[in-house]
Amino acid sequence: MEVEVTNEQLAKLRKAADITEIQMLMGRLVAYLEQMDALSIWEKLFVHEGEDVSVELGDYGVYKGSEHAEQFFRAYDAYLKDPADKRGWMDFRNLVTPYVVLSRDGESAYASWSCFAPQAKQALPFPACERTLTAIWNAGKYVCTLRRTGDGWRFVTLREVVYIRTPF
Repeated sequence: MEVEVTNEQLAKLRKAADITEIQMLMGRLVAYLEQMDALSIWEKLFVHEGEDVSVELGDYGVYKGSEHAEQFFRAYDAYLKDPADKRGWMDFRNLVTPYVVLSRDGESAYASWSCFAPQAKQALPFPACERTLTAIWNAGKYVCTLRRTGDGWRFVTLREVVYIRTPF
């Protein structure tokens, strides 16, 4: 038995598939952060060309252009791999309320997620301490733009907006 699928139904399926792929891309980003593998975020999840590429994670600053974004991820990866201040480190991110808007042509997208992240760190700056494990509550939002590539959806911009960071 053959089932006829209309163009409208195909468009809805494509949109749903794109939204799911974008949500899974963000899930991969969180998984790489949990694995302390920032370099894979750059290598596998980002567009690598263009001055519109940018990253801003928390209060680490804004890195604009693919060259600066790559430098940030390489430096962040080196920091994460240094075990000096990571004993007992916990960085758990709960992402909720996904909001994904595809462009009319389906080639770019805007997306955001709310984030609540209980953390435990021995790192600076305040409110953490470099010698004592400090439990921290971190809440904010991830906001990004994405582009469809030959390899699927990739981040163009990624911004983590921190609303609160406070000791538990």
